[in-house]
Amino acid sequence: MSFLHSFLTTLLLYFTLLQPVYSAPHILLDRTGWTATADSSDDASPPSNVLDGSSSTFWQTYSDPDPEPLPHVLIIDMQTPNLIGRISMQPRQDGSSSGNIGQHSIEVSSDGSAWTQVALGTWNNDDETKNSTFVPRPGRYIRITATSAADSTTDTLTAIAEVNVYAAVNYLSRSSWTVSASSQETGGSGSQATKAIDGPLTTIWQAAYRSGTTPFPHWFQIDQGAPVAVQGLSYVPRLDGATGRIGQFEITVSNDTETWVSVATGTWADDDTEKLPQFIATARYVLLTAYSEAGNRGDYTSAAEINLLDPSIPAYTPPDPTKGIWDHTVDLPLVAPAGAVLPNGKVLLWSSYARDEFGGSTGVTQTAIYDPVTGVSTQRTVTNTQHDMFCPGISMDFEGRIIVTGGDNAQKTSIYIASTDTWIPGLNMRIGRGYQATATVSDGRIFNIGGSWSGGRGGKNGEIYDPLKNSWTLQPNNLVAPMLTNDAGGVFRADNHGWFFAWKKGFVLQAGPSLNMNWYNTSGDGGGTPAGTRSTDLDAMNGNAVMYDAVAGKILTAGGAQSYGGDTSRTSAFVITIPATSGSMPTVTPTQNMTYARGFGTGIALPDGTVFVTGGQLHVEPFTDISAAFTPELWDPTTGTWTQMNPMANPRTYHSIGLLLPDATVLNAAGGLCGPGCVNNHWDGEIFVPPYLLNADGSRRSRPSILTIAVKTRTGVGDATDSLAGGQLGISTDRNISSFALIRLGSSTHTVNTDQRRIPVPAYGNPALYSVVIPSDPGVALPGYWYIFAIDEAGTPSAAKIVKITPCYMSDGNPCSDDYPSATSNIVTGACQTRP
Repeated sequence: MSFLHSFLTTLLLYFTLLQPVYSAPHILLDRTGWTATADSSDDASPPSNVLDGSSSTFWQTYSDPDPEPLPHVLIIDMQTPNLIGRISMQPRQDGSSSGNIGQHSIEVSSDGSAWTQVALGTWNNDDETKNSTFVPRPGRYIRITATSAADSTTDTLTAIAEVNVYAAVNYLSRSSWTVSASSQETGGSGSQATKAIDGPLTTIWQAAYRSGTTPFPHWFQIDQGAPVAVQGLSYVPRLDGATGRIGQFEITVSNDTETWVSVATGTWADDDTEKLPQFIATARYVLLTAYSEAGNRGDYTSAAEINLLDPSIPAYTPPDPTKGIWDHTVDLPLVAPAGAVLPNGKVLLWSSYARDEFGGSTGVTQTAIYDPVTGVSTQRTVTNTQHDMFCPGISMDFEGRIIVTGGDNAQKTSIYIASTDTWIPGLNMRIGRGYQATATVSDGRIFNIGGSWSGGRGGKNGEIYDPLKNSWTLQPNNLVAPMLTNDAGGVFRADNHGWFFAWKKGFVLQAGPSLNMNWYNTSGDGGGTPAGTRSTDLDAMNGNAVMYDAVAGKILTAGGAQSYGGDTSRTSAFVITIPATSGSMPTVTPTQNMTYARGFGTGIALPDGTVFVTGGQLHVEPFTDISAAFTPELWDPTTGTWTQMNPMANPRTYHSIGLLLPDATVLNAAGGLCGPGCVNNHWDGEIFVPPYLLNADGSRRSRPSILTIAVKTRTGVGDATDSLAGGQLGISTDRNISSFALIRLGSSTHTVNTDQRRIPVPAYGNPALYSVVIPSDPGVALPGYWYIFAIDEAGTPSAAKIVKITPCYMSDGNPCSDDYPSATSNIVTGACQTRP
């Protein structure tokens, strides 16, 4: 197996071509001649201060004697159009927080009249520069609207020190280039100068070292063949983090190689980010000279890719609606490696003890509630559960409570209750864990296994949580050993992020990331049995597995890598079919591979049965964005094929999340959590609008609406939006419906979302009254909260209503799990009821 893995990795490294390093590089625009106007200002703090280049001055709205109420508006006129991809806003820097912006909206316009929203959200109350990065849009004007202050509910002032704008640019064509270097390594597979302009990020130019290094400086020269206008240079360090990252550098240009002009100097950080020094020149020759190695590791110099930037404004081509649209960026008050959709349709997000950093067992967690309807995020520090919830297991129980287990405080359980907006402590687990996965099973309990990232290494066998009794019970026969991967990091990584799918009669299928699959029985002391292997796949750590058709037991798996970090991810995809009888052997069949290799990506089940896979990277390494996959893909189960969607603006790699929202769009967010100033921290999310919501011209389709929803059969539950497995819902709509879809509300962290699954439901009846029959087996229709979507004859889904499926229990308190057919009969007669 190790030889096969090595062979496949070699093929991938040398024969796979990648998309550009970033979806579009961004350069800082010169603000000369720009103007700024505002709805209000103090005489001593005019709007022009945001363009004066000084952090000590700022624009402030009128303050004395009677401050004017929010909202406040600042408009910047750049005088000429640009393809805008990022806005940065520096708050006032004088030590005061008065006027710091909280809730806000950013819009762009070509004429100052018709505006397009590109970002909205919430900024923190600090003096750090805020960046909003979005899919590039053309515009001359920028409008920043402050709708609330960051520091208090009574402050109505708005203040900004500086606003900068970044434009998207293209790389110049390299087709006519010839390149040379002061030296190049020719040993092994070769690291010649041409490897820095060949396209793949996995090949490099490296100065000679096998026969001995030469002292600095080292140089790399580009000959464009003729003088060409250049706006800057792009330098991408090698992917594998080895020696040779350039530290101190200089860029010089020439038209004859005799006279050279210095256009850029500086020192680059010892990280893997794309470096974009800017300059304006018309030159045939461009020389990059390295004077030091960024980490002072010796006389080594290397480069994965080197490009030059085109100074012309890129032509704007509207995104193809058949490939979906990234609508806007959501600015968030924290970096959120974990999130869960709540029964009220809002999204719970959290980081660790700090909003941008993790570490230690602090007993504190920074959280936020994001409202997709308003774009508002409300931030909160949780201390009462004494639980740093970084890197946990997450499951929603049958009452819609979010059960968060382990992580930095490895034995803790914390419970969020949306109906009261409160956190309460749960009973500690019997085994400390971090990076484990959990799964709500058919009787409403929550199964937990693995997690050696925290709380000690190895031996993380199964235990199960009863939400009603608030108790954890060890299951000594549910052994973790059969599900371990052969990770280079050892057991610390080998039991992380299990792919768990609850099934009938309390069983759970562990479908990955190990090549070996297993059944776990959650009754009594448990008991595991092998479930075969995932066909020709390998271990797929940080890959994805999505149950897109729970009735048929269908699961799509995609991507992943042999090891957690320092490895190459894959494009492979498979369909697992779970048999009707729990414990029987699943079948696994290959489906078409993705175009882009992905580890650390996210998979989302959509209402129409397709699966949206977004984010990830080729070379998996925590806290890096190099080799990020910016182009998401959509898998169609009817054809077994992938379609590339439009690219997003921000890399979503390690610590990113993806969740289906109630309006059938997708939130793809976060990445990083690597400390203050870390360039790989992403304080935002982006909203993806799938093709099923778009007309041919990019406008939004007319959507069906669910008008009323009620229980048709007796269930023992009084709420009109509650139903037991096997029950029926009566639904009225505003038009003909071709089908319905139930999708369990999702939670997401570290590529894992064991909560989500989709149930396709036929439409019986007519718009006045459709009957929706919930599958009778709670191993399929898991207890908890679900979206229900109505899908019209054009394939367009409605916005979701949220319904609750309640676990089935007999009147004596025992689950109806021994014989599901009789349980269905019990529901109809009313003998089956909710658990006491």
